[in-house]
Amino acid sequence: MQNQPQIPGHVSADEFNRMLLPPESFAAKPESLTEQLFIERSLEENE
Repeated sequence: MQNQPQIPGHVSADEFNRMLLPPESFAAKPESLTEQLFIERSLEENE
């Protein structure tokens, strides 16, 4: 989907869907931002 021409002033369909759908819709992604922050904080505390 990355090869679609970008129209100036228009968000991509992916960005548009991300705004409309609840965060749970993206749970399939490797890690959410909050999970990444939690993991990074845990690693820093363990050092």
